Amino acid sequence: MLGTSLSHYEITAELGRGGMGIVYKARDTKLDRTVAIKVLPAAALASQDDRARFYREAKAAAALNHPNIAQIYQIDEAVPEGSPGDDVRPYIAMEFIEGGTLEDRIKSGPLKLDEAVRIATQVAEALKAAHAKQIVHRDIKSANIMLTADGQAKVLDFGLAQTSHSTKLTRMGSTLGTVAYMSPEQARGEEVDGRTDLYSLGTVLYEMIAGKLPFGGEYEQAVVYSILNADPEPLTALRTGVPMELESVVTKALRKNPALRYQSSADMVADLAALKVASGSGHGPVPASSTRTLVAAPGKSGLSLPFVVGAFMAGVLLTWALFAVVLETPDKSKAIYRFDMALEIPDGLEGIDISPDGSTLAMWVNSEGPNDIVLIYDFPTGQYREVPSSEAADVIELSQDGSSMLITTAIGVQRASTRVGAPINLFYTNEGTPRANWSPEGALVYEDSGSIFIKRAESSEPYPVILSDTTRVGDLDWPSILPDGKTVMAVIEYDGERRDLGFWDIETGKERTRIEQGGYRPQYVPSGHIFMVLGSATAPGDLVAMPFDLDKLEQRGPLIPLETGVSAEKMAVSDNGTLVYQKGGVVGTFDQRMLYLISMSGATEQLDFEPALYGDIKVSPDGSKAILTIVDGESTARIGDAMDTFVIDLETQRQIRLTEGLSGGSGDWYAGSDSVIYVDNANRSRGEIRVRVRAANGSGVSRELFQSNTGIHDVDVSQDGLRVVYTTGQFSNGNTQLEVRNLVTGEVLQLSDGSPAQRSSPVFSPDGSQIFYMEGTRGWTRSVDGTGVPTVSPGNGQTPVWEAQSGIKFSSARLARRIWQGIDSDELNAVNAPGIVRAMDALPGGNTLLVAVGVPGGDEGDDTMPGDSLRTLSVVMNVFEALK
Repeated sequence: MLGTSLSHYEITAELGRGGMGIVYKARDTKLDRTVAIKVLPAAALASQDDRARFYREAKAAAALNHPNIAQIYQIDEAVPEGSPGDDVRPYIAMEFIEGGTLEDRIKSGPLKLDEAVRIATQVAEALKAAHAKQIVHRDIKSANIMLTADGQAKVLDFGLAQTSHSTKLTRMGSTLGTVAYMSPEQARGEEVDGRTDLYSLGTVLYEMIAGKLPFGGEYEQAVVYSILNADPEPLTALRTGVPMELESVVTKALRKNPALRYQSSADMVADLAALKVASGSGHGPVPASSTRTLVAAPGKSGLSLPFVVGAFMAGVLLTWALFAVVLETPDKSKAIYRFDMALEIPDGLEGIDISPDGSTLAMWVNSEGPNDIVLIYDFPTGQYREVPSSEAADVIELSQDGSSMLITTAIGVQRASTRVGAPINLFYTNEGTPRANWSPEGALVYEDSGSIFIKRAESSEPYPVILSDTTRVGDLDWPSILPDGKTVMAVIEYDGERRDLGFWDIETGKERTRIEQGGYRPQYVPSGHIFMVLGSATAPGDLVAMPFDLDKLEQRGPLIPLETGVSAEKMAVSDNGTLVYQKGGVVGTFDQRMLYLISMSGATEQLDFEPALYGDIKVSPDGSKAILTIVDGESTARIGDAMDTFVIDLETQRQIRLTEGLSGGSGDWYAGSDSVIYVDNANRSRGEIRVRVRAANGSGVSRELFQSNTGIHDVDVSQDGLRVVYTTGQFSNGNTQLEVRNLVTGEVLQLSDGSPAQRSSPVFSPDGSQIFYMEGTRGWTRSVDGTGVPTVSPGNGQTPVWEAQSGIKFSSARLARRIWQGIDSDELNAVNAPGIVRAMDALPGGNTLLVAVGVPGGDEGDDTMPGDSLRTLSVVMNVFEALK
């Protein structure tokens, strides 16, 4: 925009860029004065609500008149000179300040103590004036504080603040504020008041005195972890001559609990004014002999494999979402912090673990070299290091402090340091991939061929605790020693699908009790729960928490559902409530499928189509055709990017491709059996997802109906063809919203409330008046016009179906998304399908099914469709709050 005009402002120079726009130096041609213009992106005011909120808050800030606040002259919108007529940009014209930012001043070294106190006092006075008018800045940081030529502080960006009576003004979907300066409540996404500004000012004051931030880190998740859990190093330990009274002011401002912090700007101004700080005192760091180091930050040495340095270290993308909670939390006022780590790794993870103290995360990674590796992530510092291995592993278990780990290989168990050195073999076993774990005293417990052994440090040979011939079951798995040090817990696997949890006396080997509800990787945690994954041993299942009485060894309440589609090998929880897990699996492990027409009378006809990864089947209203997706099983892309949309003619058995190049997605019938509405993912990498309609016979070209930049999933069209329902957002971060769009008027109605939850599989009722959808494994029904409140449906499951006579049913994830005639999984099993059913729909009349079944002998156990969750780790801190 340099050299052009915006309204009556001539842009002369660019002053800086930030998350909320670009700041220019400009000349006001009407008043002939120099101003600063902050130009916001057009997307910042995407809706009328955004626009109204922006003007309301900016006008409130413009009313502030204080010597330590940059004055706002004008708030408006205009089209930049030379831009298209629809490129309307909101802007704020404000006082131009000759000088530099406090951030730049700190880069040259810590400030003199009296100077730091003077600047902090001026900023506190500015906040005092703003808070008196119910305006919370929310982004106080050294970069937002200008210093004039005579050293006067001026606070910027009050025009992007929030009035305490307004709703949140978000920055492109994230919480306002720069991470390193955020208060704990702001980092958790909670409502904030003026005390969050005082916390941020305390951070700035610490930065001016120490020359560094109180909570640093190379990665945002490490900074947030420290803000929520750690205490900053005392200023008196970092710099000589800092008065205890000054350190007390900073300490009080940085209290994690807002109730223990300064309650008003006036209180902080008073304490700052009372300080007796000599000019120039306290210059220079504390001598090395007296410096205290609270956390020893490991370096980055040891990362030798090229893919680790290049693809992993450079490509570990933190998709950090500061929202309340991904889980069902009874106490909605208690927020839970969650972020996602997208891992750019060649072949995905094999296993993960987190140390009991929550400081260390270990990830077993398939490398492209001759050996696999374990990547160690340190939460306090946000740094990674590598531990090589010569064996492939499935399970890793970290010691209490994260300094050592047990590695389960195909032939035995190894022990390795998480810092230096190669693994050493501890012992070999008869059973492949035996699970091993640590005891509270450091001894090892492991299973081998249905028996459980313990190996103590002082003994060279392990000794058996439970022998297979005493349990009279098929196998024991996932052993661990409970905190009492007297009891071994393990999963009891029977010959069928049933699993129990068993408990044995560690000294006598006698069984103490069994609980007839078992899952994989059971972990007892101090909240009084056992975390475990239900389902099969080879496929992702439901992550649950079982309330558990440690003294009585008994279940004390119903299972608490936490997440679906979680792999047991890739789930771990620490004793301080940090949960880490990965959903889904890796593309390329799916079985091939054949298409069959199966009559409820038992007749089976194999259709003349090649084996493929068929899914998302929807039969046309007249029963002559079907829409389906075909996944490219050889693709290394994410599963959501690796499919195309097809129509098959059931009479001629002809296959018609509607999308090219792995660009399709789920679809439904539009305008009878003549047209198809489907998701177009061709430009997904650019954040452009379109919904198109095309003739079912593949003739002509497609027509775009609408598009989104946040993802579109699970499209379903009402029977009258006037409306479409879908979910939007990303499944990987556990936040998808429910929308209904009128295809005639283009009007969009968001049915969900915006709260983070994983919503999926919405379908219209046959009469089009209601919508049924899933949140996790629970089904909900609500009116299609958004009136009333959603009602929860009885039962649970993963895929909803409508049944014309009796209403809603649930089916397993392997059945079709919509079965109007009410054929459920029990009836399907009765027809004896020639393989495991992966997707299906019913032809009109309900007596014949179009079914995709796994080819016998295929790798059917790993048939998961993880979508955007592939190679993504989810981290949830304070997860125990979800269990209260």
